[in-house]
Amino acid sequence: AGARVPPVRPGRHFAGPLGVLALAAAVVGVVHAAGLRLNLTPSVPRGVYLLRPGVPSRGDLVAACLPIEAAALGRQRGYLGTGACAGASAPVLKFVAAAAGDIVEMGTDVRVNGAYLQPAPPLEDRVGRRLYPYATGRHQLSRDQLWLFSPTTQSWDSRFFGPVPVDNVLGVVRPLWTWD
Repeated sequence: AGARVPPVRPGRHFAGPLGVLALAAAVVGVVHAAGLRLNLTPSVPRGVYLLRPGVPSRGDLVAACLPIEAAALGRQRGYLGTGACAGASAPVLKFVAAAAGDIVEMGTDVRVNGAYLQPAPPLEDRVGRRLYPYATGRHQLSRDQLWLFSPTTQSWDSRFFGPVPVDNVLGVVRPLWTWD
């Protein structure tokens, strides 16, 4: 006498781990298509954000893909997650500090059009690896460039990779729910 196997009922069968994976992928796809983004990095408050297309201006929070060299280093060091940007990196969420025509000064601190923005970049990351700041001096942004920053002093921002092409911006981001 063998073990009795219950009959499979149509519409009630669940495919086990593959079904869970497929359901999770579908949920992530729908959430992503709706423009929702989850931020778990300390650069901006952790939370759920809404990404919408738009032309960014000074002060806006944006999602942007980094230039390939910065993305590669960011992925190698674990600053960036996996995503659809250059080098299979995730986009960053940063504020636009400067745009076309603005002057960014890198020195003992960072200034935009003469106004203090943030301290000079650290020379080492949180685990003691050497960092290479963007060139010191005055940098006037062209019409197709943005300077991105985070109020977090250890953030991987334009202090290290310089201006970002406007075309790298995926959209303007608005917080929906944050917990920091």
